[in-house]
Amino acid sequence: MKSRLVHREWQLIPTLLLAVIVIVLSAAAGLWWWAGTENSLQWVMRRVAQSQPLTAEGMSGTLRTGLNVRRLAWEKDGLKIEAEDVELAWRPLFLFSGTVKLDRVQASALRITDRRPPSTEPFKLPDALTIRPEVELDDLRITQVEWITNKTIRAEDLAGRYWFDGDAHRL
Repeated sequence: MKSRLVHREWQLIPTLLLAVIVIVLSAAAGLWWWAGTENSLQWVMRRVAQSQPLTAEGMSGTLRTGLNVRRLAWEKDGLKIEAEDVELAWRPLFLFSGTVKLDRVQASALRITDRRPPSTEPFKLPDALTIRPEVELDDLRITQVEWITNKTIRAEDLAGRYWFDGDAHRL
């Protein structure tokens, strides 16, 4: 009798294993579907805005494919960074291989306004600059850049590519 009961319990293991696999696959499919909705991007931006002084106006897109933003701004302690007509396209599946893969990052204008008070301490380079994942940026385009401090520096029609393979940066 006892061996029959043990045999029955062992027969349940494949059924339970199959149930766990179905639940995990269903959750992954649901997450993938949700990441393809505009609500996913809005949800992430709300979470980021809770910890960073970031605002986005005229935003559309999805977490799975990328975003378009009419105006994106970040400001803290006298440093303000604004970007207009931002487009970002990426492939999130590359994250599984440890790579942030950005197909395209474009902006019609990037304005950096630095009104921070002068530091009393001399500028010191960081001891280490650690970027954990590999980064690939295939197409970077910025129509106009302004760096505003006590004088203004302008650059136009910037374009380039960037790679970081874990050891070296290439621009």
